[in-house]
Amino acid sequence: MRNGRLNPTRWRSPLKVAFTLPVTGTLRVQKDEPIQLYDWSFYFMADETTGFVNSLVIELSNIPKEKWPTLVTVEQDPNADIPQFPFSVNPDAFHFQMIEQQIINLESYLSVYGLEEIQFRHIDVRWISEEGDDLDEGLFAGFSMPPSEPESRYDPLNHLFLVKCIVASNSTGPEAAALAHYRVGASHYNNRRYIEAIRNLYLCIETLFANGKSKRDATLSEFRKSAILKNAIQGELLNSPSKSLAIILEKYPKISDHPGTEGILRFIYNLRGLVQHANGFTKGQWHPSRQQDFEHEAISLINIVDAICWQIAERDISSIKPKEPDPG
Repeated sequence: MRNGRLNPTRWRSPLKVAFTLPVTGTLRVQKDEPIQLYDWSFYFMADETTGFVNSLVIELSNIPKEKWPTLVTVEQDPNADIPQFPFSVNPDAFHFQMIEQQIINLESYLSVYGLEEIQFRHIDVRWISEEGDDLDEGLFAGFSMPPSEPESRYDPLNHLFLVKCIVASNSTGPEAAALAHYRVGASHYNNRRYIEAIRNLYLCIETLFANGKSKRDATLSEFRKSAILKNAIQGELLNSPSKSLAIILEKYPKISDHPGTEGILRFIYNLRGLVQHANGFTKGQWHPSRQQDFEHEAISLINIVDAICWQIAERDISSIKPKEPDPG
């Protein structure tokens, strides 16, 4: 990506933005051609071998200049040792979250006809000149913001660790079930399905610490008994102030009525009720297409559950003793 392509002083023709999203499933379409709706174009791209749709390209045309991704706002200081970057990111630029709700609803409708998933975490964003490729304008191929590459927080696993992991997985107990809920919740979280992530992450906590209880008072009583749960809340949330925690405390002021871990335990239980029951939607508290409304709740919850599940996995795997070699 060349910096010249980002310099808006060289953008003389109107811009359009294209969002490309991978698609899985068995959805098929009769015609491989764009669907035009006002300034929008929808392309359902199919695999040449299977005929199944494997990507969705959404283009928006005629974007006003004030919605372009960068603006010239930084003036140079002649006395500066190093020149400043000549422009800054426009906070009011058009971004995918502005249409995400509609695309989630589209995904829901098309799921009836074979679509499995639109992979939002792999979105590719490209800004392109409306008048075609023009090298003189610094937009030979537009410029793109591809999805960030995933990064692992852990070192590669060695052979012995994998052997222990395979042995430890031969379990049908509650901890194995809890880790399964964590896996599903983490997958939903990574794909920006925050409501579904919260549901499964809560089930992970409930499986581990509720001792079979589901009613509010009984469940909270069991949660209070768990040092692991309370330590994770303290270490991952309360001792690590973040933007997400600040937003949650403002959004749910009743948390502050109960200091320390007690307020968070109540918040976690109540959060489960918000996203678990149908009346949450009828009361306007959530809708499957409004995933972004629960982003910070999901961030806080996955940090807590991730710490807990890491402890469980490390403990179970490290308890496996390698088999002694046969002396014969």
